[in-house]
Amino acid sequence: MKEESFVIQFKKGLLNTICKSWKESSLQLIRKHDKNLEKGDFSFPNLSNEKVWGKLEVQTFDLLEISKSSSKIEKIEIVGASSVVFLKRESIFTEFFLKNQNHSSEVETKPSIVNFDSAKPNSSKLTSARADSFHQALKNLNLSQSTIFGISSTDVKFQIDNFPSELVKVGVRVGAVLGKNDKKDEELDLSTYQTKVYEAVKQLDEERCDENEDIKDKEMRLATLTTAIIQFSFLGSNISNPVKIMTSNPNSNFVLYNSARIKKLLSTFDLHVQNKDYPPLPSSDIIEFGSLTEIEEWELLFNFLLPYCDILEECARTLSFHKLVNFLLSLATTYSRYYNRVKTLKDPLPHLVPIVHARIFLIKEVNNVFDDGLRILNLEPLLKM
Repeated sequence: MKEESFVIQFKKGLLNTICKSWKESSLQLIRKHDKNLEKGDFSFPNLSNEKVWGKLEVQTFDLLEISKSSSKIEKIEIVGASSVVFLKRESIFTEFFLKNQNHSSEVETKPSIVNFDSAKPNSSKLTSARADSFHQALKNLNLSQSTIFGISSTDVKFQIDNFPSELVKVGVRVGAVLGKNDKKDEELDLSTYQTKVYEAVKQLDEERCDENEDIKDKEMRLATLTTAIIQFSFLGSNISNPVKIMTSNPNSNFVLYNSARIKKLLSTFDLHVQNKDYPPLPSSDIIEFGSLTEIEEWELLFNFLLPYCDILEECARTLSFHKLVNFLLSLATTYSRYYNRVKTLKDPLPHLVPIVHARIFLIKEVNNVFDDGLRILNLEPLLKM
């Protein structure tokens, strides 16, 4: 049975303490915070709110009792019409890292998917290319083995209904790729589009590239950036909605740049260990996670590492990847802010080594999520920018 995420487990535990019984829809009463986390991590309507809680059988109105019911809660404060929950962050960090974390979501058995555009292409070659991009990414999700998924940019209902299969049939219509005047593009094919994107990437790169970079490394890097721009353009919106042709996409560049930035930092740490500047990274049970007190460190765990599995489940439920694309962009934004404000590799003084080790542990997990998210989108990370 699939393990529930931290967020769902916490919400259910809180509701079990507050109510004798509750419905699945009641989970919405407990709101996870994404911003201003210094002001609290979860909140729920005050228990005195008869309109909200009157339909449920509340068994305790005592916030202190509710706080003591969970080892994860530091305190609960009333702020206006809400009760705000503050978590014991050190214990959450410790529990997360002491578990055998494995952020690879590779599926053992590929789902059954048929791309009808392969046999009956759209009049827009780029639209059929988008369907294929979606088809290939969909294979990476943990989808029902009792269902066959049909993908089409034309008449998906007719095609899936008439497809011979005993499995449950689900059709997904892929939105058109739009060109000039917001009309379906019927001029470009994928190869021409790739060339246009590549030329745009190359032109921008010439303004900032390393003149001493090996030519093969440069070509691989430009090719990776090109593929990422196309994938983010194709998959960054709800798959049923149309998308416009883009030859540049700062979002994909930003995600890959910060992923590469992390890899460079981890490589630098390993080099310092080889040179005996730092002691090797110890096991997780020795790490002092209480030293992770910066707000961005908590954001990286609370907003990204803990709910990552929820994002993948949402992709599988909605059969679309736009939330994963947005997730990776938000992760890159938070890490960039952290990188620019907080120095990870401090001087190798004995009293500073524990915080360096804790931060490296955290950043390695962030790197794993970046890699896995990009893998699902069939993208390769960059080793350097």
